[in-house]
Amino acid sequence: MCSISRIAVGTIQSGTYDLVSMTVYPGDSGSVDVLSPVRKTVVISVPSGGPDHTFNTQEADLSGNYLFRQNGTITTSGGTTVTFTPTCPAADAGAMGGGTASYTSVVGAQTVLSIFEPHGSGATVLEVYQKR
Repeated sequence: MCSISRIAVGTIQSGTYDLVSMTVYPGDSGSVDVLSPVRKTVVISVPSGGPDHTFNTQEADLSGNYLFRQNGTITTSGGTTVTFTPTCPAADAGAMGGGTASYTSVVGAQTVLSIFEPHGSGATVLEVYQKR
């Protein structure tokens, strides 16, 4: 019999995460504008003295010769929702913008963070990250 008692669901862990898969569900729009193929790395850390549901994040997206970096904060609520607020570049200075998405986090031998990002017309992009 297998034991999964060491797996915690819903808790985002500090660390470096690499994108391992991206699935686009186009919904009614028929298409979604995403970088593809893309390599993404996200570093998540708890700010010193900060609440346990707020994290600093740094993201780097690489596609061909295009490199995009941004910093921001993520805040979790309800164990299933994450809100991203960009800080650099600022949202009005070319950042990909903030927003709210659903997430799951499975902590175990291989920690996996899945982000379900809504797009217009019922589209969803599922990004799955694995912690190094």
